Amino acid sequence: MRILFLWPGAAIPGFASLKIGGSNEATYINHGLCSISAVLKKEGHECWLVDLRGFQSWEHYEQVIQDQKLDLAIIGFMSCDAVFAEKMCALTKKHHPNIPIIAGGVHLSVTKAESFPNVDHVVWGEGDLEVLDIVRKYENNESVPMQIQAPPVLNLDALPFEDRGLFNNAMETETPLLP
Repeated sequence: MRILFLWPGAAIPGFASLKIGGSNEATYINHGLCSISAVLKKEGHECWLVDLRGFQSWEHYEQVIQDQKLDLAIIGFMSCDAVFAEKMCALTKKHHPNIPIIAGGVHLSVTKAESFPNVDHVVWGEGDLEVLDIVRKYENNESVPMQIQAPPVLNLDALPFEDRGLFNNAMETETPLLP
């Protein structure tokens, strides 16, 4: 499957912040998404990221998202990015109304949100392996519940090394937190 990852992390650093760098918010990579990408790539799925911090505006995002060829989208986010995540999902659904969107991350897990606008499935907890099960169900045309409680990953050694290439890993290592 062709799986698009969405990162709405522009709420604090703003649009076009990836080109500026220099702050933790502008260069942070989401390790949960990197782990899920690694699990999916290991199974042969094509994964890539659309990082909102790399766009000039919502209009720019919409121009790019409409041309994406995808089978499924995954978004993870923190509470500070919830409004941006909602708009990303709305614009993605506008151009890809039949593509399922899976959402997870700290915000949804902590709030135990049962739904999120323009999202088909909400995953609470550690979705590293649970998302693979969801993708397999889609491949087999099986039904997928709207809310999913993912169990903890008890053996981290069972996971592949995270896919830091999903984000611009070089920028994170150059931030003030990581001299």
